[in-house]
Amino acid sequence: AAMDQATGEIKALIGGRNYGQSNFNRILNMKRQVGSTFKPIVYLAAFRQMEDPKGNMYTPAYPLLDEEWAWKYDPKKPAWKPSNYEKEKLGWISIRSALAHSINTTAARLAQRVGLGEIVETAKTMGIQTPLMAVPSLSLGGVELSPMELLQAYSTIANHGASDAPLTIRAILNADGSDYTKFQYKPRAKIDAGVADLMTDLLQSVFSEGTAAGAKSWGYDRPSAGKTGTTNEYRDSWFAGYTPQLTAL
Repeated sequence: AAMDQATGEIKALIGGRNYGQSNFNRILNMKRQVGSTFKPIVYLAAFRQMEDPKGNMYTPAYPLLDEEWAWKYDPKKPAWKPSNYEKEKLGWISIRSALAHSINTTAARLAQRVGLGEIVETAKTMGIQTPLMAVPSLSLGGVELSPMELLQAYSTIANHGASDAPLTIRAILNADGSDYTKFQYKPRAKIDAGVADLMTDLLQSVFSEGTAAGAKSWGYDRPSAGKTGTTNEYRDSWFAGYTPQLTAL
């Protein structure tokens, strides 16, 4: 799916490979676990909060510790232990590097400091309609969403923090060609423009130094921002991102 984030118009929507074999629309009717494509929402929640519990400002250089740890969030349940895809631990790294390389332990540490409730609220603000459980695995994208929800969330970032429901129909005409009704895209500010643009800058690092750096070797050189996402055992692989003209996944 692809949309023009400035006008809200859906430019492409492909729900399957062959309608004759399956008429199930995977874009409109499917929900799958989104994995690390959810992480930008965690970092956005931090930037919206501005400061950590000790009064330190959240910036791209804010340090996070990549090492094994356990999050005891429910006294009735075992502690939750986030782990990375790579066995090597990087120690102290910046928010920029943590997001670019999609480090799980640091995303979970940040989520603990920001608060799961704040992350859920930020997700709703950005267009996520699926009810989200405030549990630690949410910080790593352990939630099933529809592609359209993810598309709207990323288009909000791409459009400097403003969005509305995606536009699929411009107008309906009468038989004589006159307007029966028109539909307009009326984006409203959902998150601060400065916070959204800061996230765009961080998501560009995914292409320059992070998990999408390989795109250059395929000849892709457009200004882009985005995030890769892989779920457990590679059952689902995602990429969500945008250029100055289009948001797509």
